Amino acid sequence: MKLLSALAITILMPGLALADHHGSKDKDGFLELFNGKSLDGWTINESP
Repeated sequence: MKLLSALAITILMPGLALADHHGSKDKDGFLELFNGKSLDGWTINESP
């Protein structure tokens, strides 16, 4: 039973990670990361 649970988690987790994206893609299918105007939504990594 533990093997079946571990196998199910191993198979399902990558799909969930890929499905959780925000934003819209342009006509070529690319996701815009920076709008060229402001850094809204960006955070600084506080741990080196």
